[in-house]
Amino acid sequence: MRTYILIGVAVIALGVSAVPLFGSSPVPTHPVARILFGGDVMFDRYIRTMSDARGADYPLSCIRETLVPYDLVVANLEGPITSFESVSVGTSVGAPDNTRFTFPPRTATVLQSSGIDVVHLGNNHILDFGPDGLMETKNALSASGVAYFGDPDRREEERILERTVHGVPITFVSWSDWAVQSVEETERALRAAREANRVPIVFAHWGDEYVGAPERVRELARRFVDQGAKLVVGSHSHVEGEYEEYRGVPIYYSLGNFVFDQYFSEEVRNGILLSAEVTPEGVMRVERIPIRLERDGRTCLR
Repeated sequence: MRTYILIGVAVIALGVSAVPLFGSSPVPTHPVARILFGGDVMFDRYIRTMSDARGADYPLSCIRETLVPYDLVVANLEGPITSFESVSVGTSVGAPDNTRFTFPPRTATVLQSSGIDVVHLGNNHILDFGPDGLMETKNALSASGVAYFGDPDRREEERILERTVHGVPITFVSWSDWAVQSVEETERALRAAREANRVPIVFAHWGDEYVGAPERVRELARRFVDQGAKLVVGSHSHVEGEYEEYRGVPIYYSLGNFVFDQYFSEEVRNGILLSAEVTPEGVMRVERIPIRLERDGRTCLR
């Protein structure tokens, strides 16, 4: 990870008076963590087939150079990493096993080598192969050096992940419509992070597929901000969702697909990555990076 010191022209861009680089006046430094967020990542069905044919890292090969420079890359792992055989490869849409996922054991290494440092497990597919599949997932990620958070079961301590990046203390807090957790539990985690002078960021899996955020999700996001969240990032809908700013805090209701084999409309093929610059005070800047699912199984910039 690189150390970022904003001086000279960069400081002017932030609206702060520039300080001479030499002389008696000290040069102010601003700790900054550069974090990239991605949506749903799925390595089964057609993505698995193309990986088998063209190499394990093929799905992310087109975008790896975008990911690697960031201090942290966080994405939603839309299924377990297990030694079970795939039941979805070759199935047709609507078939019973078409949406039951398992990713090959190599997936954890592919994530790490492609620049993905942290994955969110709080989603509706992580238990597709039951508790054994979840345990295999955690073991594989840990062995490859990929951190995780968002346990969907009653493990409150694993719903958060604390990281300090370039002196910026960050707490990632999970929310999932499919997890055994309460809103109050999540709010407690946000308040605890703020009381500890950490920057709370919510990664949520919520809402409905292929449509915008329902009002209950909007209300939930705002509650999280009221309790201290400095950024709210969503997934699950498979399409890019709405953006709003509430009390000065950015809310991105859905980033859409990141790695997936959905090509039936432009909406599901076009997602975004979200680049965020985080300081100890909160999120300084966010930027959308448009991506596209190619029909050959890769994800590329658009």
